[in-house]
Amino acid sequence: MPNYTYACAQCGHEIDISHGMNEEPEIWCPLCAQTNNPLQYYVMEKKPSAPAVRVKDKATGDPVIDKEDSAITRKLDEELHANKLRKNRR
Repeated sequence: MPNYTYACAQCGHEIDISHGMNEEPEIWCPLCAQTNNPLQYYVMEKKPSAPAVRVKDKATGDPVIDKEDSAITRKLDEELHANKLRKNRR
C-alpha cells in the first residue's frame, strides 16, 4: 500500500498514513485534538507528492541505483569507516 503525507492546515503537523490509492479517509490532527477544544477537530489534507519509482535490473532483479545516489552512498560509507577508525584509536 502506498504511503501518503497529510498536513494540518491549523498547526502544520505532518503525518504519514498508508492506505489504498482509491481511499480518501478523513484524518484528524492528533496535536490539535490534544491542545485545542476537543470538540473542534481539524481535518488534515493530503499533500501532493511524486510517485516512488523503483527500477530493477532485468537480469538480476536488483534495484538500479543512479550514479548520484551511489556517490552519496559511497561518501557516507567512507565517513562511517573513518569514524570507526577514530573511535578505535582512542
